[in-house]
Amino acid sequence: MKRQIRWVGPLLIVAVIGIIELGVVLRESVLSQTELKLGNLPVPPIQPTDATLECTRLVVKGGQYFSRDHIPCNAPRIVFPPVKATSGEMMKVNCRPQIVFQVTSSGEVSDASVSRSSGSKTLDEKSLRLITESPLERHNCGECTVTAVIGVDFQGPVWMPECE
Repeated sequence: MKRQIRWVGPLLIVAVIGIIELGVVLRESVLSQTELKLGNLPVPPIQPTDATLECTRLVVKGGQYFSRDHIPCNAPRIVFPPVKATSGEMMKVNCRPQIVFQVTSSGEVSDASVSRSSGSKTLDEKSLRLITESPLERHNCGECTVTAVIGVDFQGPVWMPECE
């Protein structure tokens, strides 16, 4: 019995040291936002979020303008900021959410809906709120249907795969 008790003390000390070292290793393996680098950039670049506009007088896709009837149109380039995601939402996310909505020439948004879910219902809802609460520029292109893929921010920009 005494022989077994002699091993408990050293074994307990080794176990405590192992747990402390494991904590140090795990803490060192998590990068802070300032440690994330891509070349000389302090944080990864934000994933492109250009919207596609299909207007009465113009189609804009990927920053290129295609006139339907050669009427000068001043459709704005629409770029939305990323939505902030929680860790719970990130566990469910498959891809960036895609929102479709109507915008009038005065910049009013209507009929916003999720056309492709991110996989997280709450992140999709945040994306819808972002669209409906964002002021858009006036334009002379008639009513437009806008399709926008929304970026995701989780402690900094996150690159997400594009869903088909």
